[in-house]
Amino acid sequence: MISFYGCQEDIDLIYDGTSRPVAYCLLNPRDSIHYLRVSRSFIVRGNPASETIPADSLILDSEFYAYLEAESPDGSRDLNYFELADMNQRDSGRFPKEGLVVLKTNCPVEGGKSYGLYIYFPTLSRIVAGSVTVADPIKILDPDPLPGREITILEDQGYMMRWTKSVKFAVYQPVIRFIYLEGDSHFQVRKQLEIPQPLVFGDSENAILTSFLNGAGFIDDLAKNIPPPDSGQRRKIIGFDILLTTGGPELAVFIRSGENAIGSFTGLDEYSNLDGAVGLYSSITYTGVYNNRFSDITVNHLADSDKTRTLGFLRYDEDFQ
Repeated sequence: MISFYGCQEDIDLIYDGTSRPVAYCLLNPRDSIHYLRVSRSFIVRGNPASETIPADSLILDSEFYAYLEAESPDGSRDLNYFELADMNQRDSGRFPKEGLVVLKTNCPVEGGKSYGLYIYFPTLSRIVAGSVTVADPIKILDPDPLPGREITILEDQGYMMRWTKSVKFAVYQPVIRFIYLEGDSHFQVRKQLEIPQPLVFGDSENAILTSFLNGAGFIDDLAKNIPPPDSGQRRKIIGFDILLTTGGPELAVFIRSGENAIGSFTGLDEYSNLDGAVGLYSSITYTGVYNNRFSDITVNHLADSDKTRTLGFLRYDEDFQ
């Protein structure tokens, strides 16, 4: 049983008597630890983006316990209870850390399998409930890290990424991680730049999904986000990774609703897939293809082109001196 109590000091909030629990939980089939955040809805006076949020405005003054439920092949139910998690190292953004109630449970979850989430408040006679089918981990088809394979990206030549589809109506976020060394002949430091690509929504019946990496846009991103090196320093291009995050259909609807851009919980009434609460219960998983190589043509282009010449990249046949 878990209890949380707020202080009794007056706070600049407006309550209409219908403050409700707020819960967020994303299951990851590639991890054995899953987190649940529980708080309550509130409204602030003035502009929510600029108001200071008191810590106890987020805390539920009620006892509750929470668990995941999975159905076994023999029809029995496996229950996995949440316990308090130590999240002191987490960046809480504009919300006070002492108001962020985060719990965790340690159990494996499987892609394609359904899991129920239940949060029970005995003193309120309230049960929060939701169910999701966990997104299957996907496989990236292109690029396929074949030995000796190189990829050419220029202003007029992009690249088409392809991967297998997860559950229907899932959402996907590709990220390009550009990797290089910076230094001189005596010492180099490995650096990287992550470049998010547009979201892809799996609304079609196609079994294969794609995202096109625009060559001109990619080179512009390098020029805008990597400053020129210090005097006497050069850079050697190592290659790139492709990272792909898959979110369940509930997360896709939440993103499309636009409510994730709001800096408080006041606007979440328009979308919630939990009964008895406001919030989001879905799944998320990650995969990647690593150590991809650029062609010599691309490396030389980044070293010599007008847009990236000042970034200090070496040509493919040059080394630190």
